[in-house]
Amino acid sequence: ELGEEVTLWGIIEDAPNWVPAIMPDRPLDPALRNPGMRYLSASAPLLRANAAGKLATGVDGICVYNFHCTNQLQNNGLVADYTGLRQIADAAMLRGKEKHYALATPGVNAPHWDVPCQLPAIIETGYRREFQLAMGTEPADTDLRGYVQLIYDRREGVPPLGVSINGGLPLFTGQPTRSYVLPVGKYSVLLETHQSLRFEFDPRQIVDGWNTFTVHNDELTPDTLAPDTVNAVRLLSLEVFLTRGTVA
Repeated sequence: ELGEEVTLWGIIEDAPNWVPAIMPDRPLDPALRNPGMRYLSASAPLLRANAAGKLATGVDGICVYNFHCTNQLQNNGLVADYTGLRQIADAAMLRGKEKHYALATPGVNAPHWDVPCQLPAIIETGYRREFQLAMGTEPADTDLRGYVQLIYDRREGVPPLGVSINGGLPLFTGQPTRSYVLPVGKYSVLLETHQSLRFEFDPRQIVDGWNTFTVHNDELTPDTLAPDTVNAVRLLSLEVFLTRGTVA
């Protein structure tokens, strides 16, 4: 009944997900919003990635929602980056620029009619879970470097996690790190109750539209294993960074 002339808008909320982070230059104090949330409007790479994924799935325009929240919260270490709004609805202009993708997690805005979040997820030893993330392609000659960062509940030792991108062979080359690849404002460090692994990959593996990231817990196969909840990993966040900067 609506016909073909229907405009679809990609809506961007002000929090990419609800996994908190720490500002290392401040005392840990909830009154100082430390830990606190990484608001999307304080990061041009987050804005670009969120828009690029929506444009790649066919929307006609981008609507940025709650952009003002970052500046409303006083002393939270964040400043809204209005430069990130420039040409945000132009997929061609977004290509080749630094981006920070993140899967959504349940938070204050997760009513029953919303699409269920893919995270958090528990992955037992020998098993794997596939996650979907809308992304935009990068130029074939890009000088961007790609990183997948997995954030999970703290546990003893480093879990043998691997990542497969769009059906490729899994990489088990993750490097433990306490820092996010790109900060959001002053928020750059994980909570003490969290750990993470960082995997480098070729951004040319990204396709326009839906991309799959399969997280493996160990190189073993479940056919030969009994259920193992002791060594299971509770994955909290999966984030993808495209950057030119040096990553320590």
